Amino acid sequence: MIVKDDYLWIKAIQEELKDTPKIPLSECSSLLQEFVTCCLQSESGMYFFEVDDFYERVESKKLTRDMWLDFEHDMAKYGALILGAIEIHADFYEVDDSLDCVVTCYQSLPYYFE
Repeated sequence: MIVKDDYLWIKAIQEELKDTPKIPLSECSSLLQEFVTCCLQSESGMYFFEVDDFYERVESKKLTRDMWLDFEHDMAKYGALILGAIEIHADFYEVDDSLDCVVTCYQSLPYYFE
């Protein structure tokens, strides 16, 4: 059973970021949009883009180098603002199989966007 207090962290994050300029999500890469959406849909508010999922999507061509480059462009453009809300653990061509995930998105990530 979900209790009202279970999601107080959302209010705390929103309060903390209320004066932070918001990034138009519609202007971001499809991959960053997906990560934000996955955070919002996750009960924990976090999203882990796991290595297995990464390889599967690359193999099925649902994730391309161009898509990754667009995501890297977003990170170069907005990375200083969302620092700490998202971590990239690998590059498109250099994924360490010992890693659990390629990208970690934290609870605050969606609240940097509008």
